[in-house]
Amino acid sequence: MNSSTCALHARTVAAAKPAVNPYELRDIKTIGFILRVQSSGVKSCVAEFRPGKGRRQKRVTIGQCLAWTVEKARRRAGAIRAHGGPLPAQDGEVLTLREFIEDHYGPYCLEHNRSGAATLGCLRVLKRAFMTDH
Repeated sequence: MNSSTCALHARTVAAAKPAVNPYELRDIKTIGFILRVQSSGVKSCVAEFRPGKGRRQKRVTIGQCLAWTVEKARRRAGAIRAHGGPLPAQDGEVLTLREFIEDHYGPYCLEHNRSGAATLGCLRVLKRAFMTDH
């Protein structure tokens, strides 16, 4: 996977175009803050952290760039890195099922499941059948 470093800003995210292979842009301001651009065009904010001394680095997806501003995602990545792992939900922060599927499960499913697109298609059909926007 291709990876390069730059200062991540809203303009950088907007200018990041999909390529044949997924690639990453690492932020020079906050260590461990990464913009991942999929070949499908999906852009996700990722935090890289080390869960303990001498342990391998791990990653957690913060969310898609459509749902997070760069500054908010950068602060979250810094907090995850300082905490040494994913953070519990903050006061007043509750994920809806839609947010969980779109920001967490969807990108994971597309990356790690051969039939990820079909799975997400089925979830969209179920959402239309059983969920309404209020």
